[in-house]
Amino acid sequence: MNVILQNPELDLNEPHRELLPIVRAVAADYLRKSAESPREKNA
Repeated sequence: MNVILQNPELDLNEPHRELLPIVRAVAADYLRKSAESPREKNA
């Protein structure tokens, strides 16, 4: 994730800059859910 967000080739002046917070939130939510899945299966 950090590699993508810190990619110097990424032009942060483009409109997609506004999507970064959304991408981060979705990625964090996905990682949280994927981390919870094994515990749910073992419960």
